[in-house]
Amino acid sequence: MPTDSPMQLGVVGLGRMGANIVRRLMRDGHTCVVFDVNPDAVKDLEKEGATGASSVADFVDKLEAPRAVWVMVPSGEITGQTIEDVASHMKKGDMIIDGGNSYYRDDIARAATLSERGIHFVDCGTSGGVWGIDRGYCLMIGGDNDVVGHLEPIFSTIAPGILTPVNDAANANVASDSYSGFAVNSIAIQVPVATLTRTGAVEPATSTAATIGVWATTFRRVKTKRDPARAPVTSGPFT
Repeated sequence: MPTDSPMQLGVVGLGRMGANIVRRLMRDGHTCVVFDVNPDAVKDLEKEGATGASSVADFVDKLEAPRAVWVMVPSGEITGQTIEDVASHMKKGDMIIDGGNSYYRDDIARAATLSERGIHFVDCGTSGGVWGIDRGYCLMIGGDNDVVGHLEPIFSTIAPGILTPVNDAANANVASDSYSGFAVNSIAIQVPVATLTRTGAVEPATSTAATIGVWATTFRRVKTKRDPARAPVTSGPFT
């Protein structure tokens, strides 16, 4: 059944996950404006009902205020370049969502820089691979409560399930509400979850792998709250 709260979302980066996120959103009644450096990727989604754009400027111009843009490009230098390109055409009150697995310190810096220009930044680590289009994705959402609330219809379509607030940002090893703060933990999570999947859930119900496996498949969306009083962890194997 289509969503009761259809929204418009712009998506930059139409690889396998980016394109399938667009498809999932359109299936649920949302409208999408899309852009990619590969024009063929744009044309493919135009055939399925998306509004294509020929450039970043054209892309932003086709979005309604307040604009919401999901950036789905590989983590690294290209992420920062893409976010800056998009932000240069945006106005106060617009929103940028980073759906990649960016390093959390980079996201803290981006959030601060964009905030000075009145642009909201939401860090939203996304997993689910090619299966997410049908099964839904797992999201770890970090952003101001009002902004995340505004985007809730989008998140609900992409990741149907339970929204679980994580009040203690220390658990994420970072002060800001950032998915990438979970990066340290996610390295450890990947192994038991993969093992659990391969073995057909034969792990004891009380084992760490079983507990994490249930968490990963049931709690689709995790939102961390900003706690400016805390300082990010500055030591450890992945800092």
